[in-house]
Amino acid sequence: MEHGNGVEVDGLGNTIKHVAQSVESSKYITFNDLPNEILIQVFSNLDPIQLCSVRLVCKHWNYAVSDKSTWIKSFGLKFGTRQTFPSVSNSKLWISEYLYRLQMYKKWKKAIATHKNYQLLNNEYGLVDFALTNFAQDKLLTFARISGDISMCNLNNGKNQTFIPGNYLLTQITCYAVNWTYLMVGKLNGELYLKNLITSTSSGSNRSSLIKFEDGENSRNDTITGCCLNYHFDKRKESIDCISSSIKGSLKCWNLGGKLIKKIELNEPIITVKSDFKNYIIAQGQKKTFIIHIRTFEIVSIEMGMSIEEFENSFVDVDYGDSNVVICYESTIKVINFKNLGNVRLKEVILPDDVSILESKFQTVPYSKLHNRDSEIAGSDGLMCANILSDDTVIVWNIRDSATQIVPQCTITPIFNKHHPAIPNDRTYATSIALNNSVIAIGGYNGFTNLYNIFTGDFIRECSIKFPKRLSHMYQHIIPIKDIQLNDSPTSSNGIIICGDAIQYFQFGEPKQQTTTTTKKRLNVGPSNKQVVHQNIKDEIDDYENLQEAKHRRELLFAKYNGDKYDDNDDELSIAIALSESFQNSNGSKAESVDDDEDAQLKLAIELSKSTETEPVDNDDIEQILKLSLIDQ
Repeated sequence: MEHGNGVEVDGLGNTIKHVAQSVESSKYITFNDLPNEILIQVFSNLDPIQLCSVRLVCKHWNYAVSDKSTWIKSFGLKFGTRQTFPSVSNSKLWISEYLYRLQMYKKWKKAIATHKNYQLLNNEYGLVDFALTNFAQDKLLTFARISGDISMCNLNNGKNQTFIPGNYLLTQITCYAVNWTYLMVGKLNGELYLKNLITSTSSGSNRSSLIKFEDGENSRNDTITGCCLNYHFDKRKESIDCISSSIKGSLKCWNLGGKLIKKIELNEPIITVKSDFKNYIIAQGQKKTFIIHIRTFEIVSIEMGMSIEEFENSFVDVDYGDSNVVICYESTIKVINFKNLGNVRLKEVILPDDVSILESKFQTVPYSKLHNRDSEIAGSDGLMCANILSDDTVIVWNIRDSATQIVPQCTITPIFNKHHPAIPNDRTYATSIALNNSVIAIGGYNGFTNLYNIFTGDFIRECSIKFPKRLSHMYQHIIPIKDIQLNDSPTSSNGIIICGDAIQYFQFGEPKQQTTTTTKKRLNVGPSNKQVVHQNIKDEIDDYENLQEAKHRRELLFAKYNGDKYDDNDDELSIAIALSESFQNSNGSKAESVDDDEDAQLKLAIELSKSTETEPVDNDDIEQILKLSLIDQ
């Protein structure tokens, strides 16, 4: 019923104007009226490309799309990532990270593969204990612990090999540290040596730039357990650039000249020592972890809650960018965060008792990434770590994850193709690993290597090919892969596989084009270093000149003894006398004694002239004069 004033009432006389208004107003409830939390939840199910389009609709949607959690969840659905993960683009723009990551996965999975194989010819033992790579400058350095030998060559083809041999001093090595300029070794008997690789050559000059570090105290039988070198060393040789630790708990800081700068007694066997040479020294003890400030030498000791008995089976690495010490021993993984020394945080994961850790390796990153962290970039700049376990699996986890417990990102059980050699039951299937921000390479034996997704553990492709027949020893024995190295550039897709003394270089897609500046600088590094090249040329010239001088002296002696050329008359006379004596001795004759030396020399000269005469004397007068001279005497 409607009254004259336009107010509508029901049968009981109640007005229904407010009902109509509420129904009318309900027509204007829209998607934008939903809370931001729900919008974020909805938008996170979209593809990142769609998110870029959605954000253009209105300010409200743009606000929801711009929220960090929207992209984190979207990336998780697309790539299997978590809240923190390593970045490919190193950009704060999530869409850039998305496009770069898509490009890298496409390259790793579908790009044409290139492989090159070569052998380290200078390594007589066929062993490589350590490899240092620089993909940007195409150089490879390998070190053999058993002999102290170092080989350097081009990384992608093995050419231009330079060999720096060890010597009897570089034996019984218990620890070592290598960079492109120096080799530092610690020995079982407590001796510590530093070798300059730039001035050490394999030429015939027998020069060796080897320094023995001595502190003036009796340090013999104090086995060196750890040593480290500064990557950016002080050329003036004044600052701390070398650090060593011993079984008796001594920590010593040295400069490159071999001078002891600081000695610290920790009163506990030290397993290894690490340092960034800017802020901290990390000494891993048998039961404690020692954090030492490199300037003030203040010591903070942290109880681990376990004792490391077998040093060789422990793995210690340091993430300086986020202040994390990663310790792996037997079936335990511990992470000690020392960012706040007043409140040290510790997290761990304990594996089943029958499972032990056989290998631990950090994600391959540039030097700056390991020593710095930028939490503002997409993914919060995570850092991954992988472990080979004794149950033939590989686990991958994030060191910089904010969780209070270590939760593996994925677990991989590698399976190689049918051509892989049969493995005895007492050996594990995986022998070596390497990982970057996108993939993990897992190697077995005789070069066989597979690629897997670092977040999901899905198989991507085979990374290796069979070694060529010319490397016949690769088909005669079961040889575990010693190491796999990936390019530390986040947008590169190449690496090397080291198996015994055989190297396989692999490249997926076209290599990155280097700038002109980089190309010019390549001549100044590694085995092609100008100083090394010039020194080798100088040594070879010296050797050549010495050979030429020896040859010239030999020719002069030949001419002298053949009677072709003499220095003076006395020299000619002495040679004549020597030849005469030799001639007479060979015929059994004995020289008669004479009183006058001048007469004896004259007789010998006449006899020599007779013995060396090649043609008869035709002049009768000269012959008569000679006879008369003999009668007069």
